[in-house]
Amino acid sequence: MTDLNDNLVYSATVLEFTTVANEYCSFVEHAASFSKRDFISKSQKLLALLYAKAAVLPEVFTESDELLEKFVQEFHYEAVRDAVAARLSTHEQFVFMISPEMRTVSEAENVSIAEAYADIYQDLKDFVMSYRQGINEVMSEALWVCKTNFEQFWGNRLLSVLNMLHAILYSGDDLDNEAPETGAKSKTKKSSNRMFDQYKENLGFEDDDDFEF
Repeated sequence: MTDLNDNLVYSATVLEFTTVANEYCSFVEHAASFSKRDFISKSQKLLALLYAKAAVLPEVFTESDELLEKFVQEFHYEAVRDAVAARLSTHEQFVFMISPEMRTVSEAENVSIAEAYADIYQDLKDFVMSYRQGINEVMSEALWVCKTNFEQFWGNRLLSVLNMLHAILYSGDDLDNEAPETGAKSKTKKSSNRMFDQYKENLGFEDDDDFEF
């Protein structure tokens, strides 16, 4: 199975998914640099593409995920969630999230849109960082974990968010009255920057490495 997995992790399908996953991570890390309309509009397109790429990921075979390092920690997750919530502002709200194992609507979770963004981010960032190590065994494990989580967890969250973004975009609401955060107005962004700087320092990343905010 190892040779088969080695071929799969370098397949066009996986490379395309990895590219879109990385784009999503960079996008939410820089949420504060977009106007509300641009953020919602770009999210709609990017999430739709992400779902399409994840849905055609190949099956991989693995025995465990013990090789995988978890890169995204709690405060990193919270920084993404808070930045997205600030960007959505008045359109941040709670929605029902249903997972495949839930049999009735009453079992649905009540989750904020920003939290769903962060949930998706957490799985994708861990996958991308593991994939970039270039170790076939690690790449295969990371792909298996990410695909499994897509099927059982964040795929449904993505669709719920996409549904809400569609409703917001075509609701007729004024989305143009909130510009990107700059200067003294970007207190949330500056706070998040400090958090990510500390996070990168703890992990040993240089300023131009993979974690940005």
